[in-house]
Amino acid sequence: NIAIEKYPRLIKKIPKEFITQEMCNAVVAKMPSLIKAIPRSFATKEMYKYAVLSIPKLIHQIPEEFITQEMCNDAIDNDITLMDYIPVNNITQEMREKAYQSILNKQNPQLIKFIPEEKVTVDMCYFAVECMPILIKYIPIKFITPDLSIKMLKANPYSSHLVPYALGKMEQNKAIELINRIVDEIPNIIKIGESIPRTYL
Repeated sequence: NIAIEKYPRLIKKIPKEFITQEMCNAVVAKMPSLIKAIPRSFATKEMYKYAVLSIPKLIHQIPEEFITQEMCNDAIDNDITLMDYIPVNNITQEMREKAYQSILNKQNPQLIKFIPEEKVTVDMCYFAVECMPILIKYIPIKFITPDLSIKMLKANPYSSHLVPYALGKMEQNKAIELINRIVDEIPNIIKIGESIPRTYL
């Protein structure tokens, strides 16, 4: 145990049959980041709580059945981007409001997925897809327009693989408008010909 206390990473090398509860307690107390190395049979609620309080991002390594509301609140208070690792049932209105404020301040575009649809704005959607094109899949359908798609493509030419998704969410007249605009405004976009379904060509 003296060796473990001094070199906690040794826990990864010790055969499970030789691991004790005392060793595990010492490892987590010394280095919370090793919580994932602790065999489940020795892991306790107290260990998980201590690990997350010490290093909030460790919440993504905690089995959901051990996650508490207190852990979630502490994690989000420390880092709003950890919302991706919070179980749905533990996401509070206060957390969603923090996500909303973050997007309003042009920060953390990935948080748009946590904002209630009635609070989403066109500008938020533009910001999200210009920063991270894949976020178009979290944009409410009513905001998936030719304008949004063109902004996404101009900001990120390699996002052309998302064109079929956008087209599939539009009415036919809007889909045709998008294709015409792509041809007129960004004809050299990478592999765009491969991205447009044949039905629109």
